[in-house]
Amino acid sequence: MMRFQRTTFDDNDDIRTHVQISWISQNQICFQPLFFGDSWKPITDQGLFFTMLLAHDTNNSVSEEFDCMSVDFHGRPSSMNRFMEGKGRSRDGYNDDLCPSIRHEVFIEVRARYAMLENDDEGTACRIIGDDDDDEFDCRSRCRMHVIRDACHCTAYSLSYLVRNDKEFSQYPLCDYTKCDPHVLRNKYDDRKCSNNCKRHCEQIRYQVDHDQKGPMVQKDLTLINLNWRSFEYINLEQQKVWTFATFIAALGGSIGVWLGLSVLSLLQGITFLYHVIRKKIKKRIASGNIKNSQVMSTNEIPVGWKTSSDGPTPKLSVNPIPSEMAANPFANPYVDHNKEKKRKIRIADEDRSGN
Repeated sequence: MMRFQRTTFDDNDDIRTHVQISWISQNQICFQPLFFGDSWKPITDQGLFFTMLLAHDTNNSVSEEFDCMSVDFHGRPSSMNRFMEGKGRSRDGYNDDLCPSIRHEVFIEVRARYAMLENDDEGTACRIIGDDDDDEFDCRSRCRMHVIRDACHCTAYSLSYLVRNDKEFSQYPLCDYTKCDPHVLRNKYDDRKCSNNCKRHCEQIRYQVDHDQKGPMVQKDLTLINLNWRSFEYINLEQQKVWTFATFIAALGGSIGVWLGLSVLSLLQGITFLYHVIRKKIKKRIASGNIKNSQVMSTNEIPVGWKTSSDGPTPKLSVNPIPSEMAANPFANPYVDHNKEKKRKIRIADEDRSGN
């Protein structure tokens, strides 16, 4: 690798770029740039932001067949991630036409950002993944590790990074699971139940990747790849809760006030009024003997809601703490003089008795 560099339009910037290998196997090696400390700088300008110049042996490339290189802007550590995700996401932010001995210009831009709420609905199921939680790929890989352990009683080398406690290797030692010969007719191995619990992250970014080949290199043993950033404009879609408890109560109170002319205080007065009406009826039934309870004393001696003890009558916890002045009919005429109304009813009753 002759050049692997993060570039800017400021000649004074010195960004030290290191190589981090994220995946290596017999058929594939995946690597990505790694920055330390203050050497990192975000992409703030359009145009070229990264370049890679790779030298290779043309004799080996001619004698053997090699797949073209690929670039993945999602930073997935290997191609296995894409195949596990599927459902239209495997090709997003990805290009695999970077063949050797050619100059490539790759253009990238963010197309949309989606931020959804946690849900289990089919097609949109997602989770908010923390720093210590497994992402979707690691979760599915862990399910695969459990299947291999059930079938071969060992841990695959490629999945050993998922082991959190080294003591597990004493029970499931490292092995080449390709040489395992499980009894497929006697046992049934399936990771679908485990994989159903693996949800994608609720925040998703979609990229638009365009590739342009500028022709063959003058030196056939070189391959040049330039990454260019296009537009910084993108669609931002964020899902939020329509109703919280506070907004729901506020909207409910506003609707009641607009359509019924009531307020929260009126509702409390109405509830208190109904409570006192029911309480008076119960007192009348107790006084008339409709409710027979030998342990209940006369209402003239012990108020309703009180209990007897060695210290005398004491109130129960169920005694209404709201004074009776709050027990008002919210639908009654507020301008009526209740004392005059009471005297008027007594006078009418006396006239009826004298007439009889």
